[in-house]
Amino acid sequence: MSKKGLYNKYHIIRNDGKEIPEDALYFVLRYDEDTKDGRSATEALKLFSENCENRGLGKELYNRLVGIENEHLAEFKRKCP
Repeated sequence: MSKKGLYNKYHIIRNDGKEIPEDALYFVLRYDEDTKDGRSATEALKLFSENCENRGLGKELYNRLVGIENEHLAEFKRKCP
């Protein structure tokens, strides 16, 4: 099945067992890949991390994103002489 665009691809549940409101909207981003979509997701999450109300979450997310970018850069340098 090859769907493109917005559609229900993932079933989201909360780890704490609380119900998710039926009208809640979620969008799942994969940000660990060194692809155009992965880099776009990283940039979107950086913006979120810099502006979210939970400063602890923002800092933790930003540090994770920087770590992933550093891994991609290291991989690029290994591949290039």
